Amino acid sequence: MAKTASGPGLKQELAAQALDLAQRAEVIARWREDPESLPPVIERCRAILATGGGDTSQRQVIRQMLRDAEQLNARLSDLR
Repeated sequence: MAKTASGPGLKQELAAQALDLAQRAEVIARWREDPESLPPVIERCRAILATGGGDTSQRQVIRQMLRDAEQLNARLSDLR
């Protein structure tokens, strides 16, 4: 059974999560169109994380981007 969102805090959190998912889907779609861009993205994310760049929330976004890029790269590599 689905629960309904009540309260402005919960609705705002759910809206933020929906926006995050939509942005991730858009980036993944672009990567699928240009798979050659994945290795540089992966290296850049790794370098940023290795140097401790950004604040906590930025590192969280970069870690998620890295996971998405690595997973898509692996899937595309399996198809080649």
